[in-house]
Amino acid sequence: MDEEGVKWVKSRCFFCSINCAILVGVKDDKIVKMRPNEEHGTLLCERIGENGERAIKFHYHPKRVNYALKRAGERGENKWEQIPYDQALDEIAEKLEKLKKEYGPETLGVIEGTYRSDHLWARSRFTNLWGNPGTLADPGTVCWCWMFTVNMAVVGNQIETTLTPGVENSKCLVVWGCRINERFSPKGYVNRVLKACTEDEETRVIVVDPVMIDAVRNADVYLQVRPGTDLAMMLGWCNVILSEGLYHKDMLAQWSNGPFLVRMDNGKLLRETDIAKSPWENEQRQVKGTGKTLSHGIPKKGDRPYGYRPRTNTALRASKMRWKVNMK
Repeated sequence: MDEEGVKWVKSRCFFCSINCAILVGVKDDKIVKMRPNEEHGTLLCERIGENGERAIKFHYHPKRVNYALKRAGERGENKWEQIPYDQALDEIAEKLEKLKKEYGPETLGVIEGTYRSDHLWARSRFTNLWGNPGTLADPGTVCWCWMFTVNMAVVGNQIETTLTPGVENSKCLVVWGCRINERFSPKGYVNRVLKACTEDEETRVIVVDPVMIDAVRNADVYLQVRPGTDLAMMLGWCNVILSEGLYHKDMLAQWSNGPFLVRMDNGKLLRETDIAKSPWENEQRQVKGTGKTLSHGIPKKGDRPYGYRPRTNTALRASKMRWKVNMK
């Protein structure tokens, strides 16, 4: 509580996917002001206003729907009546149950915005309990879901953010297919980090985009790829990084699936269940013709399909050699 009687509460902004930490000032049970949370080094951007005035106006806008409304006239007349939430829930449940009995739970379709809020668990929980297998339309199904999948496959944990942690300490920043200057506020966290990287003489900024976007003006290198050729260039980069040893060895061994053995016959990761039993009764498996055992670099039974972390650098050798293994 400050000297003006304003109570400051910690919160976060949901006007974009960054969710910056903010402080919300409340007086007489009403939001009167907002300010950045200095503990997190955030700023209030143009989207909500320097003092949060735009967010406050949005919150208390007279046309904002804060109650359950039921159509009072014909469809399209824009006539509504306010009803209690219990009545609304009962009527909706009755209609849904009728539809479910007639057409099955797949008849319910969910259309929503991208994954930037905290309501997803409720929607998923409801549709699953209702028997719906997941009939939904969402921008996240074509972008965020796949970023999540790659994170789990390579790192073993969900680290995906708009900019990954520690990017400000990187010596090379690649902006690939993301129009940061258009997507986020000029005062927002992402653009501030990008600006800091472009001003740092030690940091190289590479922009990959078919179109000369705004970020190009401050980039050290601009790669204007032809649409559809991104994957070929990415594989070329991977080839150089691996062949010239430019990768971070500890990161590869401890935080990725890079050391896992890949089967030559089908291109899939070698699983423990693929290998014949060794003379030992522990989890190790014998490598044919070497007299050695390989206890790392192979996903074990019971491990998560993604995210198994090799525990020693013995796994790193698996990424540089070919091994003959006794198969079942």
